[in-house]
Amino acid sequence: MKLLRHPMVAVALAVIALGFVIYTIFQPRSRRYSQQNTAPAAPPAPEIADTPAPPAPSTTHPLMAAAPLPVVPMDVAAILEQLPRWIEAPGRDPFQPRAPGSFKSNGPKASDLLNLTAVWRQTGGRLAVINNTIVTEGDQVAGFRVDRIEADRIWVKGTNGTEHIDFKVPKGIEAQQPASPKAPPSAKG
Repeated sequence: MKLLRHPMVAVALAVIALGFVIYTIFQPRSRRYSQQNTAPAAPPAPEIADTPAPPAPSTTHPLMAAAPLPVVPMDVAAILEQLPRWIEAPGRDPFQPRAPGSFKSNGPKASDLLNLTAVWRQTGGRLAVINNTIVTEGDQVAGFRVDRIEADRIWVKGTNGTEHIDFKVPKGIEAQQPASPKAPPSAKG
């Protein structure tokens, strides 16, 4: 290991590394340049053709030297037939999320058909009582699949997409207001 600490050995290794870097940078360019200059010129292509000519195979890469793919002409009549429909298509970006109220309803809401009564969260999994039936994630209830059970609600998937079901407060039971503290009686003398 003391040999690598010698200044002359370190300089020699640095020169070898520098030479390798220069070789890898300039050598491929010089080969590519010489291949481009020695390649025969392609015959001129006709100005107007019914079908485009296949591209000439490249000799620089072995995988590109394989047989060219067949050229399939476009069905111009079918394109012209569909063109008015494409032009009249809405200009909405298909990747933009829609507003929550813009979805069309395909059926009744899950909150109208399902009644969440209880939720159990334990080590083995989560259970919920929906319409007096004990269910777990993945079960079907009234045409809806239970997606996720949370502490205060469940998420179901149906014809309207993903919806959540919250606990319903039974009618007749109103939210109780905390009683205001009574003022101490004033001392009248």
